Amino acid sequence: MIGAMAITATALLRVWPNLLSSSTGANPKYVSIAGLRGLLASSVFVHHAQVSRIYFRDGAWMEPQSTIYAFAGTGSVGVFFMITGFLFWGKALDGRVQFLSLIESRARRILPLYMLSFLIITVVCAYDSNFSIATTWEDLYLSIFAWLGAGLFGHPAINGVGTLTINCGVTWTLQYEWIFYLLLPLIAALSSPQWFAILVSVFLITVLGLKKLGYQAEYQALVVSVPFIGGMLAAYAVRLRSGVKFLPSAFLVSVFVATSFVVAALAYKPGYYTLIGIALFPAFCAIALGNDVFGLLRQRWVRFLGEISFSVYLLHGIILMGALSAIGRFVSVGRISYFVFVLVCAALSATVVLTSTASFLLVERRYMKRRVSVLEVHAHSQTEG
Repeated sequence: MIGAMAITATALLRVWPNLLSSSTGANPKYVSIAGLRGLLASSVFVHHAQVSRIYFRDGAWMEPQSTIYAFAGTGSVGVFFMITGFLFWGKALDGRVQFLSLIESRARRILPLYMLSFLIITVVCAYDSNFSIATTWEDLYLSIFAWLGAGLFGHPAINGVGTLTINCGVTWTLQYEWIFYLLLPLIAALSSPQWFAILVSVFLITVLGLKKLGYQAEYQALVVSVPFIGGMLAAYAVRLRSGVKFLPSAFLVSVFVATSFVVAALAYKPGYYTLIGIALFPAFCAIALGNDVFGLLRQRWVRFLGEISFSVYLLHGIILMGALSAIGRFVSVGRISYFVFVLVCAALSATVVLTSTASFLLVERRYMKRRVSVLEVHAHSQTEG
């Protein structure tokens, strides 16, 4: 599936060489972060393809038993959160966080494409409910109001129709992103290493205390935020090495980074967000410092997937579930061979790249104030989701 994405992206860049932005930020090391984002968004698609197969086969929405496929989703979202923490805490350390400008830039970045996806989801929900009111008007208004919050207030069923199997539930990460953005100006006042250490200690003690006292739901809600801390710590680490030359293509560093991700994928267990943040922290720091993993993260097609990663992340679930549901009208998706299923998803992954390219050019980029770097363009959620 990722191979199909790579081929499609490469073909687009051959036909349209200027499609990839020439602006990759003042710091050339950040190109690796942009490339990483492209691979993460692609991995989330692979994860949801496997989840959808389980859904159409067994009627249950659950993580794949394969640790690799499970990590491709949950692990990728964790690293997306690390990227957000790294980028925006770096702005805080540099004294470049102003509340109003931050919220405005995030709204311009997230809302246009989000509203497009919301419109599509609303139409699907109306179709599934035969274009009739299936719940009370009050519930309908409240659900629409929650969705108009761009993820901050959650994503309840619309007109009694659950949205998980419409867009794979990808918008859940936006709630964490928005909370982080809203808190950032406040916690930026505690950006000194001493105050940050106290802040992190209090947070982790709170998380462990909730688990000890049996508040499982609250514990799970907070522990998901741990990768943000990993990214914030990476922002400190990068600044400690300022002025020290770091070889982006250092072979041994690339081996370490690749091995870290492979081991994390093989050893992954559901819910281990904390371990993701800890285990991948050194590898993420290496990428933040410019390591490109044997040159992979600097490939044009990888950077292009990073350029359109928000569209890939937000729209892939709609395309995947919509196409598989349409195919299901003619043949049982859950009963087709795994090989055929993968071929279908490979074709859909190419469709995702084409659609995401169009949505990036026609929707996302049109609402940006100015021409910005790859990192500024793609520092959403979410993720990353």
